[in-house]
Amino acid sequence: MGRITINVSDELESRINALALELGSKSAVFLAALSVYRTDIPMGKKKAKASPKKKPTETKLGTGNRPKGIKEVEEFFRGRGVPEPVAPKAKLFFDHYESVGWRVGNRVVTNWGACLTTWQQNHGDWRPIPQTNDKIKVSMDAFLKWEKKEHPEWYAKHRLIENIGEVDEFYIEQYRNNNS
Repeated sequence: MGRITINVSDELESRINALALELGSKSAVFLAALSVYRTDIPMGKKKAKASPKKKPTETKLGTGNRPKGIKEVEEFFRGRGVPEPVAPKAKLFFDHYESVGWRVGNRVVTNWGACLTTWQQNHGDWRPIPQTNDKIKVSMDAFLKWEKKEHPEWYAKHRLIENIGEVDEFYIEQYRNNNS
C-alpha cells in the first residue's frame, strides 16, 4: 500500500494529532473517519476468534460437588473398599448429604468423594478390610533352587536377580503352585 499525502490546515493537523494520541496512530484516525463517511460500503462480519480447543476431561469418580445418583456412590464405595453390604451404606451417605444440600457446616462440598474419608473414620465398619496374604512367602534362594531343578531354562533368566520382587509374578505363581 502506498503512502497518501494530504495537505491540511494547522488547526486540522492539531486535531488529527490529538486524535492520533487517543487512538494510537494517524492511520487509525483516518480509518475511523473513512468508516464514518463511507456509508456506501457494507460492514463486514467480525471474524470469530478461534478459541483453543479444550480436550475433554475425563472426570474421576468421586469428584465434583455432588454425585449424579446413588449408583455412582455405590460404585465409588466399592472402588474405595467399603465392605459389603455397600448399597445401604451408600444410601445412608447419599441421603444425609442430599438432606443438607451437599454442605459440610456452612461450606458447600467441593469434592464429595473426600467426604467418605470422614465417614470411614467415624464408622469402623465402613473401613476397608485389610487384605491378608495367605500365599506362600517366597525367598529368592528357595525360588532359584526350585527353578534350577524344575525349569533350568527360566533359571538362566533369573539367576542374577537379587530381589524376589523383580521376578515376574507368573514365575512366582508357578513356584507357589508346585510348592503348596
